[in-house]
Parts: sequence; C-alpha cells; structure tokens
Amino acid sequence: MADIGYGALLLALLSAGYSVVAFVIGVRRRYPELIRSAENGIKLTALWTVVASAILLYLLLAHQFQVKYVYEHVSTHMPLEYVLAAFWAGQEGSLLFWLLLLVTSSLVLMASLKDAVGRLLRPYLLGTMALVQTFIALVLVLPSNPFTLLPTAPQEGFGLNPLLENVGMIFHPPTLFIGYALYTVPFAFVVAGLLSGQSSDAWMARSRRWGLMAWLFLGIGILLGAWWAYVELGWGGYWGWDPVENSSLIPWLVGTAALHSAAIQHRRGTFRIWTAALSLLTFGLCIFATFVTRSGVIQSVHAFNRSSIGTYFAIFLALMMIGGFGLLWARRRTLASDHPLDSLVSREAGFLLTNLLLVGAALVVLLGTIFPAITELIQGQQVALDVSFFNRAFSPLALALILLFGVCPILGWSRTSWSRLGRQLIAPAAIALAALIGMLIFGAREPLALVGFTSVAFVAGNIATEFVRATAARVRSTQENPLVALARLASKDRRRYGGMIVHLSVLVISLGIIGSAAYESEQQVALMPGEQVQAGRYTLQYVAPINERLAAKQRFATQVDVYVKGRLAKSLVPEKNFHFNIEQWVSVVAVWSRPTEDVYLILAGLNAEGLATFQILLNPLMIWMWIGSGILVFGAVFAWWPTTRTSEKSE
Repeated sequence: MADIGYGALLLALLSAGYSVVAFVIGVRRRYPELIRSAENGIKLTALWTVVASAILLYLLLAHQFQVKYVYEHVSTHMPLEYVLAAFWAGQEGSLLFWLLLLVTSSLVLMASLKDAVGRLLRPYLLGTMALVQTFIALVLVLPSNPFTLLPTAPQEGFGLNPLLENVGMIFHPPTLFIGYALYTVPFAFVVAGLLSGQSSDAWMARSRRWGLMAWLFLGIGILLGAWWAYVELGWGGYWGWDPVENSSLIPWLVGTAALHSAAIQHRRGTFRIWTAALSLLTFGLCIFATFVTRSGVIQSVHAFNRSSIGTYFAIFLALMMIGGFGLLWARRRTLASDHPLDSLVSREAGFLLTNLLLVGAALVVLLGTIFPAITELIQGQQVALDVSFFNRAFSPLALALILLFGVCPILGWSRTSWSRLGRQLIAPAAIALAALIGMLIFGAREPLALVGFTSVAFVAGNIATEFVRATAARVRSTQENPLVALARLASKDRRRYGGMIVHLSVLVISLGIIGSAAYESEQQVALMPGEQVQAGRYTLQYVAPINERLAAKQRFATQVDVYVKGRLAKSLVPEKNFHFNIEQWVSVVAVWSRPTEDVYLILAGLNAEGLATFQILLNPLMIWMWIGSGILVFGAVFAWWPTTRTSEKSE
C-alpha cells in the first residue's frame, strides 16, 4: 500500500506539472483544447491526491508500523481521534493535507468561474494554483515522502508526543492549514488579474471573499493554538512569542491589512496597489511560516528538526515573491486609484494609517522572529529576543490600532470637519471617562489596566453609538421595532456590520489579555491530604492523591476541592504523568473558568507520602478571551455570508 501511495503522489506531481505547462502554452498560443486538457490535469491531480491521502489514513488506522510516518506518530494505545489527527501531526502528513486543501480549492474555483470575466481569468488563475500544487507535490515526492518504509516492521509505534494528545490537535493544525491554503487563492487572483489585463475591480471583488475566509480560518487556528497552550502546557499563559507562534500571526496581521485595503478599494476605487501587494505578501508570509516551522533554522519548541526541506521552501518563496512583485511593478499603472487622498482627516486616511500600523506590527514580529537567524549568520550563534522585547514593541502598536477602531467609523469619506469629528467623539469619550473614574473609585491603579480598559471603553462606546444612531434613524423613517430595524440594517450591509462585530470581538478579547496581564496572581504551596490553602476568595482543600499505571503512562493526580464562602463549588483534578514513549513528565492542568477569573491549578510534584506541591494561579477575565474568539468567528461569517441586497451608501 505504501508503494501505491507514493505512486499516487508521483502521478499527482506529473498531473500538476503538466497542467502548468499546458496552461502556459494554451494561453500563449490560444489553444482552447489544450487549456481544457490542463483543467483535466487539475482534476487528475485532485484524484491522485485523494488516493494518496486515503492510503495514508488507512495505514495510520491499520497501525502499519513499517511505514516510518505511521511508526513515528501512532501507537496501539492511542484513541481513535488522535490516530486520525496523526494525519496532519507530522511534517509529511501535514504537507499532504495542505496539498489536499489546495486541490479542493482549485476544484471549487473551477466550478465557480462560469461567467464571462471568470472564463477570461480561469486559465491564469488555475495555472497559478497548479504551480503551487506542483511545488508541494515535489516536496512530498522528494525530501518529505510520507510513505517511506523502515527496514523492519516494529511491533509498536512511538505515538504522538503526549502534549499533542489534546482536543486542540484535532482542530488547531487543520484550521491553520486551511488558512494557508485559502490564501493561495487571493495570490492567484492577483497574478491572474495582472496577466490577463482584466479590470482590477472585477477580480479583486472575487478575491475579497476568499481572503476573508482565509483570514477567518487562520485566525481561528491562532486562537485555538493560544487556548491549547493555556490548558495544556501548564505555565498559565497562552502566548509566548515563540517563532512558530509568531510565524502564523505575521500573515494574519498582513491579511487583516489586506481586508481593510480591499474594503476601501471596493468602496472608493482606491488602494488597488495596496490590496494587490498585501495579497501577494500574505501568501508569501504563509510560505515563510512553513519555512520557519520546517527548516529548523530558528529554534522553537514547535518546530521540526533542521532539514533540507527548508531550502525548497526558501527557493520557492523567493521565486514567488520576485515574480509576483515584479509583475505588480510592471502593471502598476493598471491599478491607479480613482480618487486621490484628499484629506488626512478622512476615512481613507484612517484606513491607510490602520494598514501602516498592521504592517508595522507584522514587521516588528518578523524582525524579532528572525533575529536569532541573523545573529547566527553574523556571530555564529543564535541570540533570541525575550518576551519583553515583543511586549514593549508590539503593545503600543496594538493600542493604537484599538483606538483607530473607535475613530475610523465616524470619519467621513474624502474629508471630515474637525467640528463634526469633535461632536461625534463626545459620547464615546464620556463613556471612556466614566470607565476611568469607576476604575479609580474601585481602587484600580495598574497603568496597563487604566490605559487598556479606558481605551476599550472608548471604542466600545463608539461602536455602540454607531449602532444606536443608525438604528434610531431607521426607526424614525420606517416605524419598525428597534431590534427589527437593527437586524434589517445589518442584513443590508453585512460587510460593514460584520466588520463592526469583529472589532467588538477584538475588544472582548482585549479584556482577557489586559485583565490577566495586569492582575494575575500566583502562589506555590505544599499540602498533605486534608490540608487547605487560601487563594484570593477561594479555599482549596487537597482531598486525596491518585496513582495508577496505564498502558502508556504512570498517572499521578490529586483531587482538590474549591470552596467559595464555605460552600463546595468545584472539584479539580490536576495531573503530572510520566509517559513511557518519551520518558518525560507531562503536566495536565485543571482550570475552572468563571466570568471574573480563572482558577488555574498545576500539580508540580507528588511524593510517596502524598505530599503534593501545587502552583495556583488566578487569571482575571481570561474567559472573555475565548468568548471574544467566538464573537470574532460570528462577525467574520456574518460579513462573508452572501446577501442579495447590499447598501452602497452607508456611512
């Protein structure tokens, strides 16, 4: 079966490569038959990719340990869901999964490009998609073959790293890879639009929806990764500015700028070059993220070992960026703006500043991420920047972006008078001032909390004011119920109101970030069974130890009861287990999430007499980070969802 799987990969490579060549010749020599043949080549690439994926999945489920990939990622002790997740857990499998997503995207594109403009873009667009597929298939066939065999078949597999046996493994990597794969489509639209000479507004409008969906999935992947780190790694945090974490954040930030730029391009016929350049750059940064993860050039707890695959990705990245930006430079006059920037006090200027801040934030993270590689090149050894660098450099940019969320919606197109701007800022400024006074009255003195929560209140006040103002205007004109009026307003302009919901979600997420950063408390205690400790307003009582030997690990756990005002409120069971396959200790934290704070309990040690050492953290407002993540998903889907009527003149 492994040989058949490798053969399917080889056929996928040949089919994708044939499609690229056939598209080029067919377009240049105007052979429609050859173009149709190239499209059939894409269908064959999809077929062979599905065959290879099905075979790898079968080998994993059948525990065929003679296949190296199966041996390294599966064991007979693993639950079924993690055996399935092993498909994308390793380097080779994740690349095959990426190729599967690429061919699926190509088939959806092929089915959707039926109108006149779509037919003109079709060969260029599908040819670009086929080129990316050819590269991924080449990597799978040469340095990263998932069907490599071992000399002999072991009786048992190594299995996943225990840290990966978490529900996050089922959802986090796939959503990231869906985002990476979908960002290929806006890149292909830019290349296709520039090569075909079609009106930029025609192909940018199609690209925008793909870009929004790619941004959504990549964002979900990042948030799921943060949640996974929080509940699994046992350190109380969710983001450590690790290079692999950063490498997914960088394209998401640039992709966010691309969405803002596309909105202005659609509305005002400007920022076309910005939109095209950011789409090219976002795709390039997705390739860069894969390079960081798989090259081993930059040390990370998430990265794979150093290998030759990084060279493949580095060369491909260079070629794609040189080709893409070279084409953009050559055709830049076709993307000229319809309206120049008339005033610095306008919505266009606000969006431009937003883009600059987003790209600046991405650049800060990028420089901090590649700094170890730069120092290794110059000094011969890697020197990594610590978390404080990223916090100091990134936080002011993030705060400025949040404040812009509060100003941009009330700016008018073309220009805004200072008097009008001042009038519209009165209500949100009053809300922010009231929030600041309230915090001071209740004893808040942390600068981060005062500045952060006041800024959140200002922007939230502005968003609420905009909703109220628009709803009230519709109620006056239609006499509708306010809730009905708001629903109909939003349904007529999903992009605008979906964007406002996304902005609201960022504020809710910020509550968790600011609260946990400013007011986190931590203590470490050693208790015998029956003893208690006070942590904030909670009383924690250590009930009993748990010690049992399982097939894959020796389990050490404790039951800890949490009391609030003398009443039992929650029982927590933190663990610290010894896993036989990696011969290492792995902690399993216990978390009780409440609207005000999380009780986060880590079992640091447990001796034979039952003496347990606990690390207790109270993380204020953390649950709002995950609630905000759900609001973000809703807002993005709402903005993406098709509508038959779109307001063209909403303020």
